[in-house]
Amino acid sequence: PHATKMSHRVAPRSPMPATLLLLLRGALGLGPPAGPVRLILDTDMGGGACQDVDDVAALCMTHALADRGEVELLAVVQDTAPPPCAGVISVINHYYGRDHVPIGAYKGQGLHHSYPPLSYVNDVVRAFPSPIRNNSQVRDAVKLYRRVLADAATRSVTISSVGLLTNLELLLRSAPDEHSQLRGVELVAEKVALLVVMAGRYPSSQRAECNACGCYNGADRASAAT
Repeated sequence: PHATKMSHRVAPRSPMPATLLLLLRGALGLGPPAGPVRLILDTDMGGGACQDVDDVAALCMTHALADRGEVELLAVVQDTAPPPCAGVISVINHYYGRDHVPIGAYKGQGLHHSYPPLSYVNDVVRAFPSPIRNNSQVRDAVKLYRRVLADAATRSVTISSVGLLTNLELLLRSAPDEHSQLRGVELVAEKVALLVVMAGRYPSSQRAECNACGCYNGADRASAAT
């Protein structure tokens, strides 16, 4: 029954997410973007320690904005270890008719790959169709980042990070490759117009919020310290 409902999608029409992005760009002195926001979404998609499904909503909102012509979704990358999380990304992309959007996944050694995803992850992958079922079927996230950024115009890409900082760490540390002769830091500086990170630490907190501290998401000691 759920799969049948998915075939009758009506795209949300709320302008609020785009409005908030414009306000953020204005606060940073960047002004409105010329044309749709060219976006890479970096998500934990049910693979993090926080018991919620906010990244599902984030990706659905992104597709809704793409339906409105306000966003061009360049790629979606998984920044956690559980294999089926990439399958959830693919289910959502497939539902919105965007199987062409490339998916990448964290392939580093800093997270324990036995760390379980939230319960909805396996339920979604089992219940709904998609061309990709797990992260063994997708590119290394850093290689995908580097390819997409290398192909982009100068200062044209927005990165929205709503999960762990694993992929971003490895991207910034990355060496020149077949896609670009620039080091990661140089590539980001040249091609990224805006990086928005959902993470932080309140002054009264005993520790950083979980997106900024991978130790709650199966990270090894070195990665958690980074």
